[in-house]
Amino acid sequence: MSEQQKMQRPPAEIQYAEQLALLAELDNQPRPPGWALSLNAAGALFWVTKS
Repeated sequence: MSEQQKMQRPPAEIQYAEQLALLAELDNQPRPPGWALSLNAAGALFWVTKS
């Protein structure tokens, strides 16, 4: 059985990879150290994927 088949569901980084890449490209706000997105972009992703 492959590693992908063993997962209950893929992690958000895989499931939303395209959305994360687009947000990172368009995100022009300051980012906390070690973060790929600003707080605004991370919040936008959260609210969009919650619905």
